[in-house]
Amino acid sequence: MSSHRGRAGVRAIALVCALAVVLSVVSACTPSKGGSGDGADAAAGGSGAEAVPDTAKAVEKAITAAEGGVIGLKTADAVIRVTFPGDALAKDTVVVATPLTTAPGEDDQTVIKGFLLEEKGTGSGPKLNSPAWIEMVVAKKLTDADSLVAYAPDGTYEVLPTRTKSRDGASAVVAFTTHFSPVGGRNVGKDKAGKARDQFSDFNWVVYINNKQSATYGPLTQTVKLTLRAANSGGDIAGDYNGNATIVSSNTGNIGPMESTSPQTGKSDSVKITLTEGDPLAALTPDDPLAPLEPDPLAGVTLTPGQQMPQWWGTGSITMSAMAVKGTASGHIGGYGGTGNTKDTSTLPLQMFVEGTQVRLQVSGLAPGSMTFTGFVRGEGKK
Repeated sequence: MSSHRGRAGVRAIALVCALAVVLSVVSACTPSKGGSGDGADAAAGGSGAEAVPDTAKAVEKAITAAEGGVIGLKTADAVIRVTFPGDALAKDTVVVATPLTTAPGEDDQTVIKGFLLEEKGTGSGPKLNSPAWIEMVVAKKLTDADSLVAYAPDGTYEVLPTRTKSRDGASAVVAFTTHFSPVGGRNVGKDKAGKARDQFSDFNWVVYINNKQSATYGPLTQTVKLTLRAANSGGDIAGDYNGNATIVSSNTGNIGPMESTSPQTGKSDSVKITLTEGDPLAALTPDDPLAPLEPDPLAGVTLTPGQQMPQWWGTGSITMSAMAVKGTASGHIGGYGGTGNTKDTSTLPLQMFVEGTQVRLQVSGLAPGSMTFTGFVRGEGKK
C-alpha cells in the first residue's frame, strides 16, 4: 500500500471512529458567562498580567457584511481562523487580528495565549448580528475541562461554548462568540466547560445560497442564478438538510445567423443534502501512519482552507418540477426544455463543501455540465 493510500485509510478510520466530537462543534450559540450564565467568572489567575498584543504580526482583512468572510493568523501556539457568516457583521468592516504574547492574568490555568480581534481604528471588536466562529489548531493536547474564553478589561471572563478534538499531541478547537474582546484558552473545569458545550444543541443550521455563475457550452453562454435555503434541525452542522430552491437561467448566443435568448425559471419541489464531517487534523497526519509527528505539530501548517480546520462535505439533490421558458429558442435547466411550461421532473445532483461557515455547492446536470455556487451556513435559534 502506498503512503498516500495508507494515509487515506487512516483518515477514513478516524472519520468513523474518532471524530464524532467535532461534529457537534458547530451547532452553536451564545457565549456562557462563567459557563453557567450567572455572570462573569472570577478574575483570571492571580498574576495581574495584562494582555500584550504582538502588533508586528497583526493581520487585517476587509469583510463585507452581506457575504461574510474569513481572517486567519498563526501565533506561537496555535493556527487561528475566525469566520463571519453572511449578515453576521452589522456593516462592512475591516477587522484586525493580533496574536497575544501574554494572556490576561496569565497563570498555570492558561492553555492558549490567544488573540485580539478589533474593528480597525476603533480599539474595540466589530458589532455582530449573529455569532462568529473561532477555529484553532493548537500544538498541545487539550482536555474536556479546557475552553476558549473571552476576557473582560477587569480580568474576568466568559466561557465560550467550545468543542475540542485531540490527537497526536495537537487539538482542533471550535467555539462561537457574539462579541470580541481578547480571546484565549483556559482550564475552567469540567462543569463550566460542559455547561457551555450544552448550548450547542439550541440552534438549527441553515444553508443559504444566493449566487450567480456563467459558463459556455457550444455557441451558447448560460447564466444561472441559484437561490437556495435548506435547514437541519438536528443541532449539528452535520446531518440532513431539507429545503427548496429557485433557479433562474438565461441562454444567450448565436445559432447560425440568429441570436438566441431563452430566459428560464425553475422552482424546486425539494432540496435534500446529507452533510458529514472531515478530519480537522488531517494536515498533521504524516504520510507514514506509523511515523511520529514533528516536535512542532504546527510546523509548516498554512491557512489554506480545508487543510487544518474542521471541514464538512455532503451530497444531495435538487428536484425541479416547475419551469417557465420565455423566448423563441429552446433551453433547459437539467432535464427541462421547451418554449413553454412543463411539468417534467428533473433531478440535479449536488455536492456541498463547508469550510468554516463558507459553503461551496456544486450543481451537476446543468447545460454546461456542473457549476459551483457560493454561500454560507449559520446557526439560528430554534423557535
